[in-house]
Amino acid sequence: MRVLLVAATVDAASADALADLCREHRITHVLKAVDPHHVVDNEWSMSEYSHQAVAWQTAVNAVVALELLATGAWSGTGVLGPEALPPQPYLDLLNGYGSPWGMEER
Repeated sequence: MRVLLVAATVDAASADALADLCREHRITHVLKAVDPHHVVDNEWSMSEYSHQAVAWQTAVNAVVALELLATGAWSGTGVLGPEALPPQPYLDLLNGYGSPWGMEER
């Protein structure tokens, strides 16, 4: 089996541009680009946790994931990537930890 991955930027609003790109590279599957953002105030994280926001943002992702696994909100067998698990419980709990998020779809 031969697998070819092609990374490209294309105006996804243009069906013709996307179809042309797929034909050119014989692409059969397309992934949509989504940039999640969660913004934390550095002054808040320093006063609450004595750590800079960037360190807190790195740590909170693992804390939230572990809580979802521990409570059974997330489950599975074997090695699973985050895309295999439902995102909404994660996003809701992220808000609960004081890390509001937003999403930019392109």
